[in-house]
Amino acid sequence: MFGFSDHGKLAGSDFCLYNNAGDGQLIDGYLGVNLEPKIDVHQDCNLISFDKHNGHLVFRRKFTTCDIRDYAVENITQKQKLYSDILAVILGIIFFGIDTSKTSLAQLNSFWRLVMEHLNP
Repeated sequence: MFGFSDHGKLAGSDFCLYNNAGDGQLIDGYLGVNLEPKIDVHQDCNLISFDKHNGHLVFRRKFTTCDIRDYAVENITQKQKLYSDILAVILGIIFFGIDTSKTSLAQLNSFWRLVMEHLNP
């Protein structure tokens, strides 16, 4: 799952979710008020490739989709933040050997926060 939010909360956030337990499709969705996942009517997350053997997932989503349910990354500051957040996760997986298949979301989020604090003191 890859999430987008401009308010720092889970409720109302936008996400792209790879369904590896099902048919292997990428789902565009959002979290409701009670954190219930909902599938977006407009599917804007496009799966490019997935390698089950090494866990590499590549997808594409426009910064601005014109969908009211999708988070729009509109200015350079947001794009820089998004890039630095992605870099933090990549650094955690590559350089620190985090096995995402055996790591909880809470552990990944904690690691992410630590890296971001280091990158943006």
